[in-house]
Amino acid sequence: SVMAYNLNFLTCYFDTPTYEVDEGGGVYVAFERDTDIDALLVLKLASLDRNADPTAQKYAAEIFDVTFVDKGMTVTDYVGAGTAFGRAQYYGSDENRSIWVDAQYDYRGISDYLPINDPLVFFSGNSRLAFALNTSSDAIVEAPDENMTVMLKMPGVWGSPLGDLNSVVTIKDDADGTGAVSMVTYFDKVYASDIEMRDEFGSAVAVNNEDNVAVVGAPMATRGRKHSRFEEDDKIQDNFVGAAYVFRRWSGVWEQEARLLAWGRNSSNTSLAKSYFGDSVAVSKTYGRNHTTILVGSPGTAQVFVYDANSTMKNHVRVGNQTNEVGGWEPVAILSHPEAKYPQHRFATRGAIAIEQDLAVIGAAGLDCIFLYRRSFNSKTLQWEWSAGEKLVSEDYDYDFILGKTYIHKQDFGISVSSHKRTFVVG
Repeated sequence: SVMAYNLNFLTCYFDTPTYEVDEGGGVYVAFERDTDIDALLVLKLASLDRNADPTAQKYAAEIFDVTFVDKGMTVTDYVGAGTAFGRAQYYGSDENRSIWVDAQYDYRGISDYLPINDPLVFFSGNSRLAFALNTSSDAIVEAPDENMTVMLKMPGVWGSPLGDLNSVVTIKDDADGTGAVSMVTYFDKVYASDIEMRDEFGSAVAVNNEDNVAVVGAPMATRGRKHSRFEEDDKIQDNFVGAAYVFRRWSGVWEQEARLLAWGRNSSNTSLAKSYFGDSVAVSKTYGRNHTTILVGSPGTAQVFVYDANSTMKNHVRVGNQTNEVGGWEPVAILSHPEAKYPQHRFATRGAIAIEQDLAVIGAAGLDCIFLYRRSFNSKTLQWEWSAGEKLVSEDYDYDFILGKTYIHKQDFGISVSSHKRTFVVG
């Protein structure tokens, strides 16, 4: 057999090896070919994105024999990609520059430019073509200036960084992150003291800025032993008890204050197995009282555990016959309901608990309802006490009662809840 190759692409080149563009603006990048070549030529130009999809990363790894990538790096970082991130989002128009990341405004300036993947056709008589590179604006200062690489893309062809088939574009920061309209962003990675890889630390997070408190759930955490990575999955799953970790911010630094565990049951792994304590969390500071409350859901046992803290509490409190170091967080109540007994009732699953002052709402999507709990002061016992749960259903709630059994028309009412002041929203 005979294989024929068209090498006319070797007569093409970028008109300059580097470009500059102001952040938020655009620049036309020109691609040319020798004038003595007059044949039809079809090419494709693409941006070499450091955050390219896994298929592109794997392709680059195979070409350049990249077998190991340092933390925080990608394969394309090693083969000529710049420091900027390409990101596109379809909003229903031709303007696809992305200003939203993970359902929130891109306040960190993650999106830097609109990725390029454009076909180019040199017709007879054409010797120069240009395409637009559009960048995204942000409200932070990025120093040094970021850059990205544009390259010729063809099957089996990877342009050398030293050749004419690549061009580097520098995105000049416009300094709009300074002055009266500047934005300041702080980051910190928070770790638990005894967390393991499979604990799913961070599955649920709640923050109260007023009291500088954050609570983080780890529903897959084990108790009493460390599991082996080679242990059978079913044996590991039987030990999923869960935990919640409380962090407090001091002078801008987050520090672990407590590790919260379920109580009121036998402390052996068998009885607490698959309780998934920490699958949902919520925190609220009560107005007018130096009183902060944390709720931790345990959908495996259909319970919500309540912890209180104030400045007068000691660092060690006693629960039953067990003393726990809980950093001033006192276990005070367990919220449950007679109708929500089993894990399939999905009582207090992820995103299904909320607290606002002295009111708590817990969703039970398996029962298509929510339960409302109120906290009030008992003048006889001189204690704050939680009421029994009041069941609430949606106006579309419907069921059939057949042969002594109730069959609910499932709508997943209560799968998520949220609160703000005097308003609760139920998903």
